[in-house]
Amino acid sequence: MEICLGEHMVTKIFSSESVTEGHPDKICDQISDAVLDAILKEDPKGRVAIETLVTTGTVIVAGEVTTKTYVDVQKVVRETLQGIGYTNPEYGMDSKDCGVLTSIHEQSPNIAVGVDEKKEHEQGAGDQGMMFGYACSETPQLMPLPIMLAHAITRRLSEVRKGKVLPWLRPDGKSQVSVEYVDGMPKRVATVVVAAQHDPSVPEATVRKEVIEKVVKPACGRWLDAKTNYFVNGTGIFVVGGPEGDTGVTGRKIIVDTYGGMGRHGGGCFCVGGGSLVNTENGLAPIRELSSLRQGALIKTDISPTPVGEWLDNGEMEVLEIETDDGYSLEGTPNQAIRVIDAQGNYVWRSADELQPSDYLAIQRKNRLFGQGKRIEFEFLHKPSTHRKNIFSFPEKLTEDYAYLLGLLIGDGRCTSRDGAQVCVCEKEMEETVQALFKRLFGREGKVFGHWAHFCGVELRAYLEALGLGYWRSWQKHVPESVLGAPKPMVAAFLQGLLDTDGTVRLSGRNGNFADIKLTTTSRELALGVQQLLLSFGIVSRIQPVQATGKVSHIRGRLVRSARPLYHLRIKGSDGVEIFRKEIGFRLTRKAKILESAKPDSEHVRLLIPHQRERLKRLWGKLGSREHQKDTANVGRLLRDPSDRGTKELTYGKLAEFLDAYEDLLKGDIDFEYLRTYYVMSHYYAQVRTIRKKHAHVYDFTVPGAHTFTANGFVCHNSGKDPSKMDRSAAYMARYIAKNVVAAGLASRCEVQISYCIGVAKPTSVYVDTFGTGKVPDDKIEQAVEKVFPLKPAEIIAHLNLLRPIYKKTAAYGHFGRDEPEFTWEKTDKAAELKKQAGI
Repeated sequence: MEICLGEHMVTKIFSSESVTEGHPDKICDQISDAVLDAILKEDPKGRVAIETLVTTGTVIVAGEVTTKTYVDVQKVVRETLQGIGYTNPEYGMDSKDCGVLTSIHEQSPNIAVGVDEKKEHEQGAGDQGMMFGYACSETPQLMPLPIMLAHAITRRLSEVRKGKVLPWLRPDGKSQVSVEYVDGMPKRVATVVVAAQHDPSVPEATVRKEVIEKVVKPACGRWLDAKTNYFVNGTGIFVVGGPEGDTGVTGRKIIVDTYGGMGRHGGGCFCVGGGSLVNTENGLAPIRELSSLRQGALIKTDISPTPVGEWLDNGEMEVLEIETDDGYSLEGTPNQAIRVIDAQGNYVWRSADELQPSDYLAIQRKNRLFGQGKRIEFEFLHKPSTHRKNIFSFPEKLTEDYAYLLGLLIGDGRCTSRDGAQVCVCEKEMEETVQALFKRLFGREGKVFGHWAHFCGVELRAYLEALGLGYWRSWQKHVPESVLGAPKPMVAAFLQGLLDTDGTVRLSGRNGNFADIKLTTTSRELALGVQQLLLSFGIVSRIQPVQATGKVSHIRGRLVRSARPLYHLRIKGSDGVEIFRKEIGFRLTRKAKILESAKPDSEHVRLLIPHQRERLKRLWGKLGSREHQKDTANVGRLLRDPSDRGTKELTYGKLAEFLDAYEDLLKGDIDFEYLRTYYVMSHYYAQVRTIRKKHAHVYDFTVPGAHTFTANGFVCHNSGKDPSKMDRSAAYMARYIAKNVVAAGLASRCEVQISYCIGVAKPTSVYVDTFGTGKVPDDKIEQAVEKVFPLKPAEIIAHLNLLRPIYKKTAAYGHFGRDEPEFTWEKTDKAAELKKQAGI
């Protein structure tokens, strides 16, 4: 909120929230970190990534651990709950008799290879991504004032409860503090909101008065004034809380844990919409239907297929629907972290609500997983005395012929029919193809009425329904469930049937030899589903909506007026066309001949790695004049000013030439290795077209090891971790750096970003932003930071002494702005050296 006062003064109100240690999500954080502490106490080299879920009377602990010690998880859980204050069944959780379920296994060896330190291998990062640190001069702790006051209130709620000052308080609680800023400086607290769980016998007025007098005023002190607004338990009473009121999950309070929203964050716990298609070893499936996916099943990530942990149902939430310019779409909570390439050309996490126009979102097109095909549960009972004209024998799993039939019916069939299968056969070859299919499946041909080929049988239609074919109108069609979970040959057969009927192929392009393959449908859901099936083959496609409502067409002598918009789905790039030709293709001879006559066209290789020109320029500058003259990889055109007919972006083909040409000269250079990583990942990158707010039921996975999964092709972060996980140790180092920058007087505000590649020790980037408050240029501070601070994983862990059982303390009331000796990242012992390096 912003208010203009007079000609120059600008007033802004900024709010931050905190929660007590008894909040359901904070219970989970404390349990996860208590397990971590128990392991580090006996085995400092242990690898730990634990996630916890709590609900009424039940605690679930899952994740991966590699350790030489034994930890009694049940005991750790119960002691943690007792310490918080959950000692009464009336609170919905009793430490003595609650259920504790565990599912813990060993860390993925694929991750350990890059993370473990050996004589011949320097310890690499335990995850890839970016971490932020922030500091400012608003408080003695060099933290933003709103989050420090919010923490002070929730900590005070716990103190007066445990100290029996307010004995009727219960463990759950929240606070929100809104601070008024004038010209960037905090002046007063405008509003305080407190939710304090209490016994049912205490009057509402008593709760309000006592909380304000004995909690808020001691916590906020001089920042309060006569105009401050107070809201205590806005709904009147707050008796049912904790895990009984809400399910808790590890990592959902990352804004509370860091800077209260004032500074950015990396890592965290997130959710995607229930319809998001997730790629697993069982094929594609909406995430809402994956509750029965076994723990340890392979799931697609941006690294390699990785065993999955827990499936989480997080209820109804506000989400952002993100749609790219090529029609890829995802629903996610505002804090859902998604992989992007930013304007600097770096591969970073970006929360959905912080996406920038210059960001390109990563779409995963490798590590293709297809299903094994589920057994079809089907039984059909005819009415007594029914005359059966056709006797059917149906397979227990989807076959290629039935998959092709499903494609024909969804492409140009009459799905509303209840007495068999009807396919439109407007041309002779299509009629012959369909009749041959009927003969293979049912032993004889069907009947043709006008332009419809029909094979009768209510039993047949019921079986098709069991395969996932609903009684849909054209705009309601989507990919059947049996196809989503089918093996590769059946998926290919379905796509053949769909494109034989409702697809087109023609030669286009500058040279007239590029195969333009297009599907046209009135169902957006079908287009999105087919887009994901193609992505499973590594084929990128574009969905283009066309407003065809009211359009008049002449079809076989009839006047037809369109009542729906159309969606054109086109295969993008000649490499996608080549994959389609080899692995899918057409069954109709006419279309197959056109496809075979097409030739790869370099003009249509449009899959790019954006924003890499500056990185290439840096590498080019290291090669020397002789290599510049040779220009073996022909990168000169790319490095010219794009307004001077230079190529704007780097293609995968050009990148392959560059890597091959300069491997011996540039191997080991951080920019060169960054480009090599891009080539190995081979993602497709698309820009955001629209972002819309809506509400949806959301879900999440824990994915120990990778901490990512793909949803609708997007690379998404999933929901305590050991210090080798860089979203913990590097976040501490980033805070350490930012705090020392402010303590040194180099700036009054400072944000630091450090990014890493999994398995690589040296950070891929270090970025400093002082928001215009710097006494010296930001790039000079960056140079000083890289000289003063140790930034490799092993160095960070050693310097901050992170292999200690210190993490349970961090799990409530914030990781930053703390005075306890365990919080080594809060020291300002590098300020003097920073000033010297910066020349002050």
